Amino acid sequence: MLPKRGLTPYACRHGFGYSVFEHGERGIHSELLVFVAMDAPVKINRRTLRAQLV
Repeated sequence: MLPKRGLTPYACRHGFGYSVFEHGERGIHSELLVFVAMDAPVKINRRTLRAQLV
């Protein structure tokens, strides 16, 4: 089962060896950075959550 979609749009950016996925909904901004190390066979995922005070 897929998660419920939000009311606000999602944003994606891609570059050489990385992708960034962003979304803000109900006062929470989330960002997922996915990248690969240039010198090692690993993939790194970094999730950032921020409360947006209104």
